[in-house]
Amino acid sequence: MAQGKTKAGKGRRASAKAVARLASAIALHQRGQLKEAEEVYLAVLAADHDNADALPYLRPYARRLVGVDLSPKMLAQAAKRALYDESVAAELGSFLRASPGGFDVVASSDTLVYFGDLGEVLAAARRSLRPGGRLVFTLEHEANEAQAPAGYRIHPHGRYSHTESYVRSTLADAGFELLELEKANLRREGAAYVNGLVVAACAAGGAGSDASSSRIP
Repeated sequence: MAQGKTKAGKGRRASAKAVARLASAIALHQRGQLKEAEEVYLAVLAADHDNADALPYLRPYARRLVGVDLSPKMLAQAAKRALYDESVAAELGSFLRASPGGFDVVASSDTLVYFGDLGEVLAAARRSLRPGGRLVFTLEHEANEAQAPAGYRIHPHGRYSHTESYVRSTLADAGFELLELEKANLRREGAAYVNGLVVAACAAGGAGSDASSSRIP
């Protein structure tokens, strides 16, 4: 049992570090784009797959670091590390919609795997970003598009996987320009790795949204 927990913990760290690497690079890029110090919005939603491991990587780049989770218990655990400036118990999409233009970076690790249709939450994320703002997140990758005609499907473990083509089209529909889409092993479950996507996108039409000038290093 202890070994299983160790593997799961390593998996969460791998996923969180992937998001943190991109978000940190974006934050550094944003410092050159924005007059004010950037704000990072860190989404924390799932009870078993939080962003706690990403926080130390994001904290140095954030003037204001906000955590959101449906579970007050999860927020209380994160608060023990004193890395958030603000913690909010709320549904992710609702909070984003209620925060128009509030953030420069929205970063989410192992959260959107609990959403099937991403249209509404991505549109809400776009609304919450300032001009040229960035969105970074992970998803579980559905490689077999025939088994996911809608672009996503739910699995017995309760999480969704999404096809690459669905992610690309839904981002565009929500008003984002794709900056980077990287295939990665998000975590290890038992003897198998969970294949995932690490995605970075820019609010279309904002400052620095041209892919040639805003490529993440």
